[in-house]
Amino acid sequence: MQKGTAITGGANHPGVTRLAGFTIRESAGTAAVATVKLRKETAGGLTLEMIELVANGSLTVTYGQGNWKEASGGVWVEVVAGTVEGTLFQDS
Repeated sequence: MQKGTAITGGANHPGVTRLAGFTIRESAGTAAVATVKLRKETAGGLTLEMIELVANGSLTVTYGQGNWKEASGGVWVEVVAGTVEGTLFQDS
């Protein structure tokens, strides 16, 4: 079973220690490209995912039942460019 945590850019999500996927969309008022890095624990942590979204684009990824990326300490969401909203999935 997966639980979801809303994405906050420039912040750690300490409750997501086993990243099981994500859903994310570019959400600027005017269409723009968005780039997001999901990192392990801190702004300088290991990159777990690099996400590039076209204007008005979205992406949903799930790793499958029992598959997840280890992120002890949480997942840091780095919004490199653009504006996004979404959810991180935690394997429970």
